[in-house]
Amino acid sequence: MAVSDPAVRVQRDEKRLSVTLQPTLARLSPPEKLVLTYAALLPADFVMLPWLRPLAAEEFPELGKDAEPGYLDPWKKLLGRLMSLRLLQPTAEFNVARVHRLVQELVRQQTQKERLAALEILLVAQGKARSSALFNNWLQKDSRWEITPLAACAVHWMDSESTRLEGAWIASSIAGPLRELARYSEAEPMSRLALTIREKSLGPDHPDVADSLNNLALLLEATNRQTEAALLRLQAKAIKERNARGPA
Repeated sequence: MAVSDPAVRVQRDEKRLSVTLQPTLARLSPPEKLVLTYAALLPADFVMLPWLRPLAAEEFPELGKDAEPGYLDPWKKLLGRLMSLRLLQPTAEFNVARVHRLVQELVRQQTQKERLAALEILLVAQGKARSSALFNNWLQKDSRWEITPLAACAVHWMDSESTRLEGAWIASSIAGPLRELARYSEAEPMSRLALTIREKSLGPDHPDVADSLNNLALLLEATNRQTEAALLRLQAKAIKERNARGPA
């Protein structure tokens, strides 16, 4: 009897895909598994390949070395294999790949929790470093490809309890370039979420909350909402004054 429920069909399709993928994942080399595990910790549509190379090279130094002229270097060879197996898929952006969400789920299931946590710490640190660099260099067109992936990472990490504050930090940093490029509809919800997370996690009088308030005020001023912006600036000023006075 045919199954008409779309949810049931999706579950069956995913189960078949899982069975098909298992042997492929089992045959991956350790460097390939590492790169795919890092990809499993990123937003599925935004696997930043230039991020993964130095991270993978920490464990497998050969991946960080460019090959001699006429030879294919190990990094390109590794990416080519993962692409040929369709574990990673190319996108319109040369530096960004895509990974199926089911592949991510299977890889995470097969990796020890402690190992995942350790890799995620390194990956988030890379994201923070890249967002800092982009904050200073976004005027360079060659750097702007990272804006959208970083924004996706910020939202992705803010949605996880273990990386919530780091995601808020990246969101606050990337909101500046988004605002300057008039991408207000992307910057505002991300900035508001970062503010909420910081207030809940750090307390209403933390200096980072004041920074988020001022960042959001800048966005509101750019979109002609001066009254709300002024209120946010007053809140930020009050927080800074209380911090300057110290404990009562």
